[in-house]
Amino acid sequence: MRAASTGRGRTAGDDDMKRQIKRRRRARMILTLSALLLCLFLIVGASASAANRFEVHQVWKQGLATRMGFRQPEDVVVGSGQKRAALYDRMAADLDANGGAFLNGGETSQSLKLSDLFKMEDGNVIPILNAAQSPVRAAVLHLNARYASQISKVVKKVLSPYFAEGPIWYQDESLYHFSLFHTSHHRESVLATEAEVEVEAAAVREVASRSCEMDIILDRVLLTSTGVLIACWQVLDGTDPALIRKELRNSLPNAPNIQLYDPVILHTSIARILGPPKLPSAEGSSEDSLTIMKSLVKQINVELLNFRAKVNELWFVEEFHILALALKGKFVAHKFLLQCLPPQSVSP
Repeated sequence: MRAASTGRGRTAGDDDMKRQIKRRRRARMILTLSALLLCLFLIVGASASAANRFEVHQVWKQGLATRMGFRQPEDVVVGSGQKRAALYDRMAADLDANGGAFLNGGETSQSLKLSDLFKMEDGNVIPILNAAQSPVRAAVLHLNARYASQISKVVKKVLSPYFAEGPIWYQDESLYHFSLFHTSHHRESVLATEAEVEVEAAAVREVASRSCEMDIILDRVLLTSTGVLIACWQVLDGTDPALIRKELRNSLPNAPNIQLYDPVILHTSIARILGPPKLPSAEGSSEDSLTIMKSLVKQINVELLNFRAKVNELWFVEEFHILALALKGKFVAHKFLLQCLPPQSVSP
C-alpha cells in the first residue's frame, strides 16, 4: 500500500513538473514572439523614418516643402537657373555691343536722360525728383541692409578712387530691391482707387505668405551700357522668382499684360555711373574710360565671389516720384514676410 501510494505521488509530481515545463516553454515562446514583433515594429518604424527623410529630402530638392503652398518641380527650378545664367550672359554683352553711353550723358532704361535725373552741386550728385504722372505700383523683394551694406562697402572701396568727386550715385543700402511685378508702370498706367490699391496689397500679401524665404548667391556684377551697376543672383533654395511672378500674375488680373522684366531675372541695382571715371592722364579717351570700368567691375566680382544672402520680405510699393526707390524719392511700402505657409494657413 505504501509503495503504491509512493508511485502515485511520483506520477502526480511528474505531471506537475511537465506542466511547469510546458508553461515555461509557452512563456519563452510568448517572450520570443513579443521580441520578434518588437524588432519588426522597430525595423518598420526605422524604414518609414528613413523613407520619410528621403521623401523630405526629395521634397526640398524639388522645392516642394511640405509646409509650402506653391509647387515648383525640380526641372522648373533648374530650368530657371539655366535661363538666368543665359540672360545674364546677354546682359553682360550689352556693354560690348552698345558701348558706354553713360560716358557721354546717355539715357536710362526709361528713356530719360541722366541729366533729367541727377545734377552736380559742389562735387556732389543730387537726384532730381520728378513727380510721376501716375504712381508706379510694384511688388519687389527687399534685400536686408546687413547684406546690402557689405556689397556697398566693396563697391565703394573699388570705385571711390576713380569717383572721389565724380559722377556716381550709390543705391541706398536700406532700399536694395529686386523688382518682380508691376500693377502699373510708366509704359502702361493702370489707375486705381485707394480701395483697389488695398486689394492689390492684400493679393501680394497672400502670395508672400505662401512663398518661402530665399537663399541666394551672387552670380555676377555687371555694368550696362546705360551705366547701371547691377548685381545678378541665382537661387539656391526657396521659392523661385519665376513662380512668385506667376502667382502674382494669377492674383492680380488687372495688371499690365506687358511686364518690364524677364520672368526668371533676379537682380538689384547697386550704383549708377553718370560719367567717366578719373583717369591717370587728363588726355584719356572714352575707350580708356570703358577699359578702366570693365577692370573695376572685374575687381568687384573677385571680391564678392560666392557672396550669399537670404531674402524674406516682399514689398508692395507705390512710387510717387519717378524711380523713387532708386533715387530716395517719395514712396509707400506695404511690407510682407515670406512665410512658406500652405493655402489653408494664410490669414484672411
